[in-house]
Amino acid sequence: MKQNSNRLLPIGFAIFLVAVCLLIFVSENINGRFWLNDFKVYYLASKSLLQGTQVYGIPFGLDSGFYKYSPFVLLLFAPLTFLPYNLAATIYFFLIVFCVLWIFVLLKHFIERYFLPQPAPHQAWTLSATLIFVLSLLHRELHLGNTNILLLLLLLLTIRHLLRFQYILAGTLFGLVILFKPFFLILALPILLHKKWNILRGGIAFALAQYLLFMALFGWSATLKLHTLWAKAILDHSSSFPTQNNISYFLNRFLHIAPPSWFQYALLLSVALAYVLLFLRNKSIAATLPASLQPHDRNFIFESFILMALLPNILNTDTEHFLYTLPLIALLIYTSFQLKRLSLFISLAILFLFYGINSKDIVGATIAHFFDDIGALGLSNLGLIGMAIVVFWKKKDKSQVSDTKY
Repeated sequence: MKQNSNRLLPIGFAIFLVAVCLLIFVSENINGRFWLNDFKVYYLASKSLLQGTQVYGIPFGLDSGFYKYSPFVLLLFAPLTFLPYNLAATIYFFLIVFCVLWIFVLLKHFIERYFLPQPAPHQAWTLSATLIFVLSLLHRELHLGNTNILLLLLLLLTIRHLLRFQYILAGTLFGLVILFKPFFLILALPILLHKKWNILRGGIAFALAQYLLFMALFGWSATLKLHTLWAKAILDHSSSFPTQNNISYFLNRFLHIAPPSWFQYALLLSVALAYVLLFLRNKSIAATLPASLQPHDRNFIFESFILMALLPNILNTDTEHFLYTLPLIALLIYTSFQLKRLSLFISLAILFLFYGINSKDIVGATIAHFFDDIGALGLSNLGLIGMAIVVFWKKKDKSQVSDTKY
């Protein structure tokens, strides 16, 4: 049985991460760009809810600033609305920074506990390389004040609590994620297929509790109306959001095939079916292994990471959503440092050129426009997913670790 590793981040990496985020904070303020326009949407929409005015279908801040999450989510932002906007935005900015630190703590332990047969070398360098890989997207996330980092943390905590058999807490966290972005329901597939059905108790209990709380605060009629408008906002956003990084765009850009509006739903269903077939194949392989080498939890974690990373390539969404590939990136970089294979370093370096530096501030407007035109971020994301599958999915049973309580 593999022993638990040190749960703290290397102090050098923690200082590096905080210093980078502080530098972003200072530069945003000096340059007059501390806007957090996405957070402004949540802030103003929450104020509108408390004042009894319209929440859905009107822009907050920018012309594109439409609120599209569950009505209940606005209650989570409500305490910040009693503060001046700049102070509230500052608190939210550093909440994201705290979430990033926690995410790296969780990823470090997932990888060391379930994926690496030996202690990882050069942890500070490994984690720093992972941060640099996603820094461009993280900078944008902090600039906009979006919720992707927060949701990634909640998803990783859901996985951790599932592995600890804490189903009520796991269901509550997963239910909260769905209230933000319902498309994460696809992650119910590995949860259910790996027989972690007890999460349903927590999920259903949370869904009923939040609905009843909202109804108690705002009444039955307002609750029903707001949830109906939420469903409409989800469909409107999904069908109209421009993107250059998903499979629909690639078909149009490279093959001159214009997919219909329902194509992303068909693609989502196809991915779900493909995953089920792959799960069944891996289950049959695992059945041939000794009980001490059964990789069920490792497979569950990896399958969840793959589905999280795939979603931005399927849906119409913005670039920050590719932060959901962070767990796979960390896994690949850890493995590269451990195995010291030149081919892995070269492959990651090439993918980083398209994934991690697509910024006008780094490569200039001309190259950035070219990257956008070919969907470089989306293509590199698919490359990272394919690379992760090749490197990890076919590991021999000697690299498996026994499943024990996390």
